[in-house]
Amino acid sequence: MSDVVVVENALLKTGLRRVHLMRMGTKIDPTPWIDLLVPGEAWDFLSLVERMDEIGMWHLNMAWNAREMVLVSVPVEKLIGVREVALWWPGKGVTVREAIDLAACLVKMKTGRVPKTAWMRKLPKGATELVDTDAGPVRLCEAYWVPMKYVAVG
Repeated sequence: MSDVVVVENALLKTGLRRVHLMRMGTKIDPTPWIDLLVPGEAWDFLSLVERMDEIGMWHLNMAWNAREMVLVSVPVEKLIGVREVALWWPGKGVTVREAIDLAACLVKMKTGRVPKTAWMRKLPKGATELVDTDAGPVRLCEAYWVPMKYVAVG
């Protein structure tokens, strides 16, 4: 693993996490990198592309829909503060309420904090202000900074 270069490890504005690794000459074993970088909650959404370029450099590209803790700058009472939140892609067949519950549990497990707020780019019709989760009730709000189809909880 020591001769592998991490070219990119970025969370895009769309909520997609993209990682690009490269090494001269020999194929990169993806398994240790998946274990190191990809949250277990996102393994089902992982996409891998491997290729060798024309100069003999091996490339491994990984991408997945975020289901992880991230640092974001969020408005807090007229100020901008950095906050650690769980960014969660619900995926097919998962309700917004279930996604908020899963993300709230992740926040509590990773930080020990009981989350108080959940954010979405656009609230679904009929959404209630409070959502009950296993970690406790959270207030649901709209926020421009949350990627479409994602929830953020913190």
